[in-house]
Amino acid sequence: MLEDVQGHPENLTPETVEAIGALGVRHICEEDLPMLYLLAHPEELAQQQAAELTAENVF
Repeated sequence: MLEDVQGHPENLTPETVEAIGALGVRHICEEDLPMLYLLAHPEELAQQQAAELTAENVF
C-alpha cells in the first residue's frame, strides 16, 4: 500500500488514509502499549518471563 501511495500520490483516497491510520493505532495498542507497560513494571516482566521459561521446560 505504501509503495502505491508513494508511486501514485494522486490515488490517495480517504479510505486509504483511514486504513493507514487504523493500522497505526492498532499497532500502538497491540504492540507498543503492552511493551511500555512491561518496561514500566519490570517485576511483572520478570514473572512473565519465568512463567514462559517454566512452560517451555515442561514440554
